[in-house]
Parts: sequence; C-alpha cells; structure tokens
Amino acid sequence: MQKIIYGLLLQFIFLTSQGQEIHFKCYLKSNCDGSFKELQEYQLQKKMFQYFSVTSGAVATLPDTGIYILRSHQLAIEGDSILVHIGYGLNVDTVKQVDISESINLDYNESAKEKSWSGWLCCGKKCEGYKVDYYNNGNKRMVGKFKKGKPVDNLKFYNASGKLKYIEYYNKRGKKIRSEQVKN
Repeated sequence: MQKIIYGLLLQFIFLTSQGQEIHFKCYLKSNCDGSFKELQEYQLQKKMFQYFSVTSGAVATLPDTGIYILRSHQLAIEGDSILVHIGYGLNVDTVKQVDISESINLDYNESAKEKSWSGWLCCGKKCEGYKVDYYNNGNKRMVGKFKKGKPVDNLKFYNASGKLKYIEYYNKRGKKIRSEQVKN
C-alpha cells in the first residue's frame, strides 16, 4: 500500500509540474522619482536563435524554464542585456531604467515655437549640470556635464565592472567631434 501511495504521489508531482505554465513580466524602476512601470518592449533569448519578443508590457509565455537573456534599449545595463532565471509560474523581475539617455525630438511644437532638438535627457528633461548614471549593479554607467541638454567638453562611459570604456569629446555647441576608446 505504501508503494502505491508513493507511486501516486510521484505521478501527481510529475503531472502538476508538467502542466504549469511559464510566464515572465518585467518592470522598470526609475531612480528619478522612484516609480515603477512596465517594460514595454523587450526580447527574451534562451538558445542561440530562439527569441521571444514582447511588446506593450504583455506577459511573456515561454516554452520552458531556465536562464534567458533579457534585452531592451530601456535597461541600464551594458550591452542592454541581462540574465534572468525563469522557473514555473509567474516570474516577475525589476530592473533599473536608464536615467540619462540621448534623444532626438523631430516634432515641431507650434505653440511653444520649438524646433526639432537633439541632445541628452536626464529623467525626461534636458540634462543640466554634472550628471552620473549607474548600472543595475551600482557601478557608474556614464558621467558628464551638460548645459541645456548638450554635453560640455566630454562624456565618459564605463563598462558594467566600473572600468572606463570610452570618452566622447564635444565642441562648445555640444556637437560630438570624436570618440576615444580607453585601453585598460
């Protein structure tokens, strides 16, 4: 009798674990205001060519558990990707949103008489003053000084381990004049 109960229990565990669905949902945390929002567009990759694209903040339904590569241009991580461990059920992760980003606004605002603009945004506004942005692990991502959204002198970019990767140099009008790779 004990063997039958043990066998039924093993069969029940096997069937319930196989019947569970695998879902993933990701949120962005803003260091600007502490808010959270859904990551709108991202890709999950498990094997070399197996991609699952997610748009509009939907929950991804995946075929199996394991380690996936999460990619999105909105992430504050080097190479815009991070490893996520996904198991059965609903998996939820939160990653840091990029606080400083390059932006091109091609819209013309008639009421404000604004022309198209390109430059850098800090928390959605034109960067002003000395700014530092960080990776999810706490290391510096980039450092620079800005005036009305335009870089002043140079911007320094770091890899995720905190080593200086390259420097972009700018003229007085905030136009990039050259980039320099840093050898470590």
